[in-house]
Amino acid sequence: MSPGLFLYRCCLLTLLLLAPVPATADLHRCDWVYDGDTIRLAGGERVRLLGVDTPEVHHPERGEEPFGREALEFTLALAGGSTVELRYHEGTTIGGAQRDKYGRVLAYVWVDGGPQGRVCLNMALIEAGLARATRAWAHPRYDAYVRAEAEARARGAGLWAGWPERAAKTVLITTHGKRYHRPGCPHLEGRRTRALTLADAEKLGRTACRRCRP
Repeated sequence: MSPGLFLYRCCLLTLLLLAPVPATADLHRCDWVYDGDTIRLAGGERVRLLGVDTPEVHHPERGEEPFGREALEFTLALAGGSTVELRYHEGTTIGGAQRDKYGRVLAYVWVDGGPQGRVCLNMALIEAGLARATRAWAHPRYDAYVRAEAEARARGAGLWAGWPERAAKTVLITTHGKRYHRPGCPHLEGRRTRALTLADAEKLGRTACRRCRP
């Protein structure tokens, strides 16, 4: 059993606090899992899990990131080859759903959690420490996801192992940028920066640079 799946089962009861299954469910079969936060449905429609960001597995520049494989295996175990339910921030069917810039449907993906019933895969990944709550899209569950991420950090779950030491690291930000960076990051060349701790940068709503990965 992967570490992520073990952690998921340990905190599954927390997930039962989430919203109930609607009377009319939008059900689809998942026939492929690209990585922790992206799946494909039978028929070819790609779905990006709304509100979460898992480490990369097949990135053309960064390759496989720490805990990317665990996140993929976690999603594969719960959704791969199974019937999943999609719920949306915008619209009630897949045809009217919000999409990202790559044309992927943005959705909350609900899966069979065994005796506990259906659970939200998006939240489960965060609870297991295998995903971050992303600010890329506004959605009504954002605050709950941020709280779940904070709890996963406090436990040192998954990618948050060693978090207290990482939180004290010095990073750099720019006045109007949305990211924080390692000193020497190419994105900072010629720009005025300010130094602060990684924890303080995240309190300001900044997220990690996807190139230098501080």
